[in-house]
Amino acid sequence: MKDSSTSQSLTNMANKNFYYASLSDAIEKVENRDEHVVLYYHGPFNKHIIAEMSRDLREQLAYPTHLGWKVFYVFVELVQNIYFYANEHNIGDKGDPIGVVFVEDKEGVISITTGNVATREAFEAVKDKCEYINQLPHDELRLYKNELLKKAVLDRYAKGSVGLAQIALLSQEKLLLEASLEHNDAFFCITTTIKK
Repeated sequence: MKDSSTSQSLTNMANKNFYYASLSDAIEKVENRDEHVVLYYHGPFNKHIIAEMSRDLREQLAYPTHLGWKVFYVFVELVQNIYFYANEHNIGDKGDPIGVVFVEDKEGVISITTGNVATREAFEAVKDKCEYINQLPHDELRLYKNELLKKAVLDRYAKGSVGLAQIALLSQEKLLLEASLEHNDAFFCITTTIKK
């Protein structure tokens, strides 16, 4: 699924493989890449679009049940971070948050990347959480996630932290966070991989 319909382009996009000055550059790079990119979407996110992307993902990645389940849930958790942190919203619709998602099927791993514009403050909070999560052993990470679940009732950003902890638990890999910073804004990407 490749879609470029959005009210406004993201600038200074970055992830582990790309640096974009404009949306058109992003589209050109994705379209010129090889078959590893199985899903790319840039635009507003809402439950209908996420459901459609999830269907596409399940159809394209015909994996054994356990692996498919992991890919699906990691994908959903990463996409939900766009809801928690996006500082750019669709003007012509219902104010849906705008972001980008890539899913790549490489030899031995599935790589999932999401990105969005956020405030510098929100980015710093995500950065601190990713760094903390990345240094926790599996058992401590599970306990940390349970603590966050209790806090999430009152704290919106704690909900995002629960998702980050869940991603690390499911993928059993580190969270890679990269950003392009400008003034009070940041465009940041979170990437994780799942071994086949």
